[in-house]
Amino acid sequence: EVLTDKMRVNIEKAFNVKVYNQYGCNEAGLSGFECEKGNMHLITSRCMYEIDEYGVLLSTDLANDAYIFMKYNTGDIVKLSDEKCSCGRNYPVISKIEGRGNEMLVDQRNKVIHSSYFNFLFKNDHSIKQYQVTFDERSVCINLKVDHTFNRNNRQFYLELIKNDFVFDKYEIATNKEFHIGKNLKHTFIVDKRSQQVLTA
Repeated sequence: EVLTDKMRVNIEKAFNVKVYNQYGCNEAGLSGFECEKGNMHLITSRCMYEIDEYGVLLSTDLANDAYIFMKYNTGDIVKLSDEKCSCGRNYPVISKIEGRGNEMLVDQRNKVIHSSYFNFLFKNDHSIKQYQVTFDERSVCINLKVDHTFNRNNRQFYLELIKNDFVFDKYEIATNKEFHIGKNLKHTFIVDKRSQQVLTA
């Protein structure tokens, strides 16, 4: 999860402490920690890393004695800074962590929306048990797994909020339809039908 500025402020106010961000992908041999200067350093002591053409962080863990993953795809979209940090540490500086590449929705204006948007949108509606968002170049469909207490009047309420935040030609909210599953057979929150084939569970 990406620590947002709002989250940081809320935590600092609640506990009256200074909050430092961190990043981790242990299976890739990667971690990152924010220094006292406010920069996030990518700790690369045990790995070889690179950023691919799509901005995804790849890593080969050189300290994994059990099984080596060559150019492990973390799924994390990051940006590295060319500048050195004044704290004196020589580790690369992460200027931005966009989040998981497979958890992004992109609308017709190329606005990128992370799946956490929907977590916050539905978090107080206890009738919604799970969701999945499917989109292509023209349309977006939000499929909700709901129980019998779901208030169908909320459908229009959610549609209006979504229309205000991102742009498509067609919007749909479906309930209790089958979810698509990825190749790894895990539930995915965002399904990009522009570039991948999907299975149905």
